[in-house]
Amino acid sequence: MGVTEAMIRSSKDNRKLRGDIRRMNDRGSEYAYERSKPLAFQDSMSKEEHHKHKVKWKARKRQSQLKIGIMLLSMVGILLFLGFWIAS
Repeated sequence: MGVTEAMIRSSKDNRKLRGDIRRMNDRGSEYAYERSKPLAFQDSMSKEEHHKHKVKWKARKRQSQLKIGIMLLSMVGILLFLGFWIAS
C-alpha cells in the first residue's frame, strides 16, 4: 500500500508543479501567428550573368548524368558477364 500512496502523492505533486508551467495553449494571442506575405526574391544578377550561370549548371548536370550512366552501364555489364560466366 505504501508504493501506491507514494505514486499518488507523486502524481499530485507533479500536477501542482505543472500548474506553474506555461504552455502554448495558455499564451493566447501573445504568440498568435499572423498570415505572412509570400517572400519576394531579390535577384542580384544581371540577365547576362544569369544566363551564364544557367549554361554552366546545365553543363554540370549533363556531365554528372553522363558519369552516372557510364558507371551504371559498367556495373550492369560486369553483373551480366559474371552471370554468363557462372551459368556456363
